[in-house]
Amino acid sequence: MGGGIRPSSFSFGDIMTDSLMIGATGKNFSAPNGSASAGATIPTGADGTNPKYVRVSVSTGAIYFRLSVGASNAVTTDTIIAVSDSQIFSVSGNTHFSAYGIGAVVVGTITPLENAR
Repeated sequence: MGGGIRPSSFSFGDIMTDSLMIGATGKNFSAPNGSASAGATIPTGADGTNPKYVRVSVSTGAIYFRLSVGASNAVTTDTIIAVSDSQIFSVSGNTHFSAYGIGAVVVGTITPLENAR
C-alpha cells in the first residue's frame, strides 16, 4: 500500500468545521422583494470586534447579498444565496451588509464566526 493522503480522507468542510466557531449571537434580517435592499452593520464577535468571517443563511427564499464599507444596496450582480442555503464570507474590513429577496420577502441570519484555535 502506498503512503500519502487518500482523497476520501480529506475535505475542505472538515477544515472549516475545525477552524471556525460561533461565539456570538447573529442578527436576523428581512430582505425585501424588489430593487430596494435592507441592510445593517455586521454583528460583532464575542470580543466586541468585527469578525474575520460571517455565515449568512436564508430559510424562506433566495437573496442577492453584499458586504460593504458603510451602508449600500445589494444589486442583481451581487452574490446569490439560494433558498435553505448558507455561505461563509470573509469580512475583509467591511462593516455593513445588504440583501434583497428574489421574488419574495426573505428571512435570513448573519452570524459572526471566530477562530477556534
